[in-house]
Amino acid sequence: MMSSVVTDDGSGVIARTITLDTSWKVPINDVSTVFHIKETACWIKNNGFNQIGLQFPDELLCVAAIICKQLCETSHKFCFILGDSSFAGCCVDEVAGQRFQIDAVVHYGRACLSKITGRLPVLYIFGQRHMSTEIDSLPFAGPVQLLYNNCVSESGGVQTLLITYDFCFQNAAYVLYKQLESYCRRASTLDFVFPIFWSEPALISPAASASSSPLRGTLPPKQFARCGRTFHLMNSDASMPKPPWSLVHVGGRITAESAGFMPLYRVLVSLPEVAHSNSFYLNVESGELTNSETTVRTLLKRRSYLIEKSKDAQRVGILIGTLSVCDYQHVVERIKRLLRRAGRFYITLVVGRLNPAKLANLPELDLLVLIACPEASLLDSREMLIPVVTPFELECALSSVSACADSFDSDGISQRLWTGEKFWVDFRDLLPGGTAYCPEETIVPDRLTGLDTPGDVSLVTGRVRICKPSTDDALNGDHSDNGSVMVRGEWAMVDADVSKANFARTWYGLDPQLGQTPVVQLREGLHGVPTHYTTETDVTSESSP
Repeated sequence: MMSSVVTDDGSGVIARTITLDTSWKVPINDVSTVFHIKETACWIKNNGFNQIGLQFPDELLCVAAIICKQLCETSHKFCFILGDSSFAGCCVDEVAGQRFQIDAVVHYGRACLSKITGRLPVLYIFGQRHMSTEIDSLPFAGPVQLLYNNCVSESGGVQTLLITYDFCFQNAAYVLYKQLESYCRRASTLDFVFPIFWSEPALISPAASASSSPLRGTLPPKQFARCGRTFHLMNSDASMPKPPWSLVHVGGRITAESAGFMPLYRVLVSLPEVAHSNSFYLNVESGELTNSETTVRTLLKRRSYLIEKSKDAQRVGILIGTLSVCDYQHVVERIKRLLRRAGRFYITLVVGRLNPAKLANLPELDLLVLIACPEASLLDSREMLIPVVTPFELECALSSVSACADSFDSDGISQRLWTGEKFWVDFRDLLPGGTAYCPEETIVPDRLTGLDTPGDVSLVTGRVRICKPSTDDALNGDHSDNGSVMVRGEWAMVDADVSKANFARTWYGLDPQLGQTPVVQLREGLHGVPTHYTTETDVTSESSP
């Protein structure tokens, strides 16, 4: 069925009822405390910034004017609210900042904490959903007992627990940790508490945060970092525990099943040590602890379907969803080289914020590869008419079609093997020096050995895929052409002429026909307005008696 977002006449916009997200109600008297106005003003003064851009997500626009006013009065500097973000709201909008020639950006709300290009200093303000006077009354007794029973077996075995959270729920997550630690010491006959990993926002210079860790000076050294978070083993004397681990993610009320669980889902796919059966979501508002295995498996089925669509795709769009995350240009070039090696047609697109109406302008495309931060790369919207995948998923699909699965390692993660459970959402992990780097020639070999042409059956269409790459030496050469549209190879399933024809369409508006009309002498044109030119004959007056 065609999406209504693309096919309607736009009249629904006039009659639309705007619903505001009221899940985060901040009293005016608490704005300065919740959003660290004094700490932000000190950061501005200490660094000598004069023009500061304030970037807000949609759910905080209701308090944006109040924050801006208080910050201007406290810092005595010029602060203003940036307009709509160029891409995802979790990324720092350096493009808008440079357009207004600001000195620094203060980013409010949810953030991906990706390493940015460093063109502007950034201060992150996550905000806190619960004040220090409220967190002691949070109903965590039931979840604490359930987590303890999950991590400590009757036979005396223990399982490591990871505590992650939406950054605005840091205070609530800390209360959960303290209550869990206290419960363990009371209920356990062991001399120690089972291993607990505490997560912190992973800030990379020149980024900083106005909020300090609730652990302050007692925070142990970092053990590892994943998905914009650093993980610290609270039992500092213990050795690195062995997987499988358990995980609890602290967040707010879930409005839509898939959208609400996406933050937890992004964390889970970045942690291969965590078993899905031992992953939990804690709703701070209700105090309800939910096992997320069923929801996560539903989302993984959707990603598995997209992998199959990627294997069939012959015309691919490289969709650039960020201009701020470091090394985004390198992964774009890597994807281009892989598609050239595989003989796939591709086109590079920069469309800003994604919506179905924009992407519907290119119906010839079979697939879109989204180059974005880890928070925005997992786009799970059924409104999109074209499948959207991550760079890692595309590499898995190309590797599978190229019949080089025999070269995979047994872990299935460091190599390009789709396991249906774990994969890398940060494209920087795929680049040289990254955690999951894999040479391009092992993903798509230069030439397939042997006489038989490999093939398999598409699970989507039921047709046989014949993987027959071109033997043209130019296919594997060094291509310095930076054109946005390129066609290489002669695959059995690719009709290069059709691809060129489909993307050769261009609309010039009113055709001026330059050089196609005869040269004539200049003459006087029309005068007046289109309803009645002065040189026109008054038909009404002539026809009257």
